[in-house]
Amino acid sequence: MFKDIYYNYLIDNNKQQGLKRLKTKQKGWLSISSAGSCNKKQYYSTTREQETNPPTEDSLAKMQLGTILHSDFEKAMKHQSDMNNSNDKQYYYEYPVKIEELRLEGTLDMAIYDRVLNELYVADLKSIGSYPYKLRFGRDKAKNKNKVSNNYEMQVATYAIALSNKLEEPNVFPQLIFYNKDTSKIKTTNVPLYVLDDAMAYWEDLVDLIDELGDDFKDVSPDSMIGVPYSSWECNYCQYKDKCHNLS
Repeated sequence: MFKDIYYNYLIDNNKQQGLKRLKTKQKGWLSISSAGSCNKKQYYSTTREQETNPPTEDSLAKMQLGTILHSDFEKAMKHQSDMNNSNDKQYYYEYPVKIEELRLEGTLDMAIYDRVLNELYVADLKSIGSYPYKLRFGRDKAKNKNKVSNNYEMQVATYAIALSNKLEEPNVFPQLIFYNKDTSKIKTTNVPLYVLDDAMAYWEDLVDLIDELGDDFKDVSPDSMIGVPYSSWECNYCQYKDKCHNLS
């Protein structure tokens, strides 16, 4: 009974958040948080298509834990900002950014700009389970490197580019913060600067592809084009799966 009450809350909340996103998202624009995703999924998001495969109850419960963790980090950033009595640092948290020429928008998790050193630290928080955590940080992490997607790196790199464009050419330091949901261990990794170039190239190619194909993208079948999808597992978690596979 109580589990059902919680799941019903999560489902209703997800619907409300979805409606809110549709109202605020500009048609034709891409979300920075989707960096590295299937190209057809990206196309669907620009048209504000109705989702045919909403998240399962278990998925919503997992995402809610991430939401709670993000809220805590946001409070921590605000606390640090309030404690900072000097004007040498600027703190950003849950901060909206855009790259107009690429029709990109998103909300970065956190960033700190050191005005004295002209250094910008941009971080994105990821809550993950023990297995993906082990792939990244376990003793065999070098061997498992090809099993780890670089989508997270491209995402935070894009946030860093978007925010740095609003400042005076700062030295940029993008980072990822990984929180192990099973052990509460936290590790921070530095993202190589070449990923900023990789991210820009990815978005430029994607925008060109969407502009070239337009609504013909609807007729692109899975596995008939590179990037549709990039990884086979993407379809299992895609909110447009039935639409894409002509099942709806």
